[in-house]
Amino acid sequence: MNELSAPILVGIALSATLAVVAWMAWRSGQERRDVAFIASSAGIGGLCTVVAALA
Repeated sequence: MNELSAPILVGIALSATLAVVAWMAWRSGQERRDVAFIASSAGIGGLCTVVAALA
């Protein structure tokens, strides 16, 4: 695998952070729509990061 560039590493860190925030929001009993928004942002960010890493 080629060396990962800085934007790819930032995308991985951002997606992981959003996933952790969504998990923490879910555990603390926040509204489902808020948790769903954060989780979907993490998922879309992760997907975009994977596509960028493979391109």
